[in-house]
Amino acid sequence: MNRLQQFAHYGATAVNRIAALAQAGIDPAHCFAVRDFAGAESALARLGDSPARQLAEAAFIAGDAVLAGRTGLAAAAARRAPDFAGGEPPPPGAAPLDWYAWALAVTPTPR
Repeated sequence: MNRLQQFAHYGATAVNRIAALAQAGIDPAHCFAVRDFAGAESALARLGDSPARQLAEAAFIAGDAVLAGRTGLAAAAARRAPDFAGGEPPPPGAAPLDWYAWALAVTPTPR
């Protein structure tokens, strides 16, 4: 996953992390895993992201066996979520993936 893809993914999943932080009484302004991706849309635009680029990239990945076989950040976060089942948030300075996994673990799944 390149930096553009990673930034897009973390920006798109920030809503989940912000909701989990609010539920736990943690100010999102103090969590770099949310704060650093708050301006994701404008940063992605500056990096050349567009719907056309996303479609072209998706088509390229689908046509490449190695790339198509890779798992994304959502799958990695889902595998890490059980580590946070007790509800304790990651320590300050933890990686955004840890905050994403924690948010998945503490946010109720819609039924």
